[in-house]
Amino acid sequence: MKVLGIDTSTRTCSVALVESSTPIGEFTVHDKRTHSERLMPLIDSIFKNTGINPCDLSGIAVSKGPGSFTGLRIGIGTAQGLSMGYEIPLVGVSTLDALAFQRAKKGYVCPVMDAKRKEVYTSLYRVSEQKFERIWDYHVISPETLVNKLSENFKDNETITFTGDGVQVYEQKLKSQNFNMDFTFKELETNRAFMVARLGLKSLLKGEGFSPHKISPMYLRKSEAERKRENCHD
Repeated sequence: MKVLGIDTSTRTCSVALVESSTPIGEFTVHDKRTHSERLMPLIDSIFKNTGINPCDLSGIAVSKGPGSFTGLRIGIGTAQGLSMGYEIPLVGVSTLDALAFQRAKKGYVCPVMDAKRKEVYTSLYRVSEQKFERIWDYHVISPETLVNKLSENFKDNETITFTGDGVQVYEQKLKSQNFNMDFTFKELETNRAFMVARLGLKSLLKGEGFSPHKISPMYLRKSEAERKRENCHD
C-alpha cells in the first residue's frame, strides 16, 4: 500500500510517501512562506521525483491537530480535495501521536508542542516492544501543570522522553522536577509527514479510511476569533 502523508500543523510543512511503512520520499520545509504557498508544490514535487502517480495511492493521511489553526485547515482541505478528486480513502492522524511515534522507544514519551499563550499541547505514551499506546487524553495546559501532573504519576526510577518544539521553549520548567528526563535531539523535534503516513497506513490496514467529509481539525481550544466573539457578548 502506498500512502501520502501531509503535516502542516506547525510552521514546518512536510509531505511524504510510504509503501508498507518504507519511506519512498519526504520533503520537509521550514521557511517564511505560508503553507498555502508551499504545500501543493511540495506534493507535486514528491510525485514527480518518486515517479508515483496519485492514482497509485491506497490512501492519504493528514495531521488533524492539535496545532496551528490555519495550518491544519490548509492541510486538511488539501487532503480532502485530493481524496475526493482521486477517490482515495482519507484518514486523520493526531499530531501528538505522530510526534511521539517518531521518538518511540521503550518507556514513556511525552510530546510537548508550543501552543503559544504560555501553554503546550501534550499527551503521554507508553512504549514497549509490542505496543505503542497513548495513556493520557490530549491536553492544552500550562507547562507548570504538565510538570505537576507528571510528578504526581511517576516514580524516581522511571524515565520520560520529551520531544517537540515546546521542549526548547520550556526546557527549564520541564527540568524543574526530580523525575528522570531524556530530551530528543533538535532535529527529531520537527513534525514529519513520514510518521503521519506510517500511522495512517496502520489505520488504513484496519479498514479505518474515511470519507473526506468526515475528517475535521482537532483544535483542543477555541480560536482567537471565537474568544473575542464570546467576550463581546459578556
